[in-house]
Amino acid sequence: MTRMKQLVFSEMALGTMTKLNDDERLAVETGSRCRASVRNVDASTAMLMRATARNLSLLRLCSVYYQSTAAVAVEPVRNPDIAYTQIFINNGWHNSASGKTFPTVNPTSGEVIAHVQEGDKADVDKAVQAAKKAFELGSEWRTMDASDRGILLNRLADLIERDRCLIAWNFPALMQAWKLGPALAMGNTVVMKPAEQTPLSALHVASLVAEAGFPPGVVNVVPGMGPTAGAAIAAHRDVDKIAFTGSTETKLQQMRS
Repeated sequence: MTRMKQLVFSEMALGTMTKLNDDERLAVETGSRCRASVRNVDASTAMLMRATARNLSLLRLCSVYYQSTAAVAVEPVRNPDIAYTQIFINNGWHNSASGKTFPTVNPTSGEVIAHVQEGDKADVDKAVQAAKKAFELGSEWRTMDASDRGILLNRLADLIERDRCLIAWNFPALMQAWKLGPALAMGNTVVMKPAEQTPLSALHVASLVAEAGFPPGVVNVVPGMGPTAGAAIAAHRDVDKIAFTGSTETKLQQMRS
């Protein structure tokens, strides 16, 4: 089955979940029991269950960002310690190849919150090679069952809920969920450049990706500037798909690169 067909099938799965019996539906909804139950059903139902479990995990991951901002019972941490300001590659933290950093500024006061490592083409190359290796035939991620990917996505959602007050979980984090969720649910690897104005949420989520147990190289986050790090991702020959949110002008520049 091609990737496009897999994607269409998974989108249809939620609408056809009523075809499962009670035991099968429970297995899908709990996620952790999905693999054991798949052995006892026919091939088409097994495919449906895996796709549905993956979709439910994806929906939960994205919904966590909405729910975290709506939680009124928990007082947010106003001045959290900033633990992650480096480039995230292969589940590890690295300084930029150039040694450059850039400031992250509180827009309400102009105060510098932290200095973040500024990635450029050399760092993007390292991140892309890590993602490429993680996607090789026979790799842990490439051979992982869809239900196991769903378990990892649910674990990541749990960690985001746990840490929802440590970072301002607003639109930058939601945009990250929209980019990461579908890619990981379908078994892809990711090199992400967050907006240079708001890199801290993306870097904190990257730390949770490693804590959740995703294999090294599956998710890589390179903070930096659009004309350097962003352009390097857009122009890289080993990047097969670009997901971009921004202005038409910037997109045209990416296409030219």
